[in-house]
Amino acid sequence: MSTSSHNCAIWETPAERQFSRGMYAFDSPRAGGAYLIDMDAIDRVSSLADEAKARLTTMLVDQRRQGIPVPQVTRDTLYVASSSASLPVYERAVRLLHHLADSIAIGQTGNMNCADYNLLIASESVQSHEVRAFLGYLEDNGLIRCRHSMGGHFLCEITVDGYGRIEAISTRVDSSQAFVAMWIDDDMKDIYESGIKSAIESAGYSPYRVDKEIVQSPDTGKIDDTIIAEIRRSRLVVADFTHGENGIRGSVYYEAGFAHGLGIPVIYSCRKDQIEKLHFDTRQYYHIAWETPQELRGDLEKRILAMVGEGPNKR
Repeated sequence: MSTSSHNCAIWETPAERQFSRGMYAFDSPRAGGAYLIDMDAIDRVSSLADEAKARLTTMLVDQRRQGIPVPQVTRDTLYVASSSASLPVYERAVRLLHHLADSIAIGQTGNMNCADYNLLIASESVQSHEVRAFLGYLEDNGLIRCRHSMGGHFLCEITVDGYGRIEAISTRVDSSQAFVAMWIDDDMKDIYESGIKSAIESAGYSPYRVDKEIVQSPDTGKIDDTIIAEIRRSRLVVADFTHGENGIRGSVYYEAGFAHGLGIPVIYSCRKDQIEKLHFDTRQYYHIAWETPQELRGDLEKRILAMVGEGPNKR
């Protein structure tokens, strides 16, 4: 398998390409790194609108953050990218703020370019003028200080309020809690006890699951507040999408999406025979497909250790 210079299949920008076993492997700076794309998808990706390509790039970046170093682009992936909404404007601005903070040392000024691929990727932008708009938003809210120059270059400094905003929305790295979102039913008791709970504890974390009494409480507002608060203080979220005859569990999708928006790692799982029924919003993410509690336990523990490492309870 040889490597050659080529254009990125998504953006048609310079990239490295390999071909093996009916798939292309690209390493593309504009797409945020390496990805695989099958023959069916490569014939279709060029027809995507630029906004869909930006969403596809975000999907690839997020999968890498979830521990998948080389995500795969398929026909289904392209469908999700073309049919999903763009990230909310606030989240795009916050992602850009995170990238700037990662690139600029505290108290220092960074010399940046609005056309830089990393800034475009972080803010899910297509053109540099979008990056400038997000920079204006961050500056208007006192999160950065900017001095613009010719050619799209700018000098940027993160303010104390900017670092405070990042800290407020970031998960605590030293947290020992793992929030579990799942179908709470007697049919899932052994799956939780012998599979999910056992894996989380073995990895060094403490599982938190909203129990039946809270779920059945008439005070829905209080339940929602509790769920949001507990997700915020968790190091990771385990979301299992297995469901009964009544259909998908909307709360699991909500809780996983809320955690994902906060930048908290989410590990997805589902009983093997229901994988094909997953909603397209989450289908692009890797799911642990399990058949027995023991199988789930082993795969989930490995996934936790690969994504976030051992928890404080194991130190």
